[in-house]
Amino acid sequence: MQYIENKENIIKLEFLARILIWLNLGKTFNGSAIPHIYFRNYKNFYIPLPPLDEQERIVKKIDELFEILEVIKNSL
Repeated sequence: MQYIENKENIIKLEFLARILIWLNLGKTFNGSAIPHIYFRNYKNFYIPLPPLDEQERIVKKIDELFEILEVIKNSL
């Protein structure tokens, strides 16, 4: 089993969450009874990690844009 350790605090959890949402892993679930994702499908996938302050700015900007999209959606 593979997992991510953040012992050195190199990634903000909010940033990682946005990356995982962007990857849309739900489309790659395998298995019929219990959906799962195989590591072998992603073992060569790299996520560039900007500095923590840049990760915070990215998350803030994504959240701002989604708020704007929600306002637009509600006005339709």
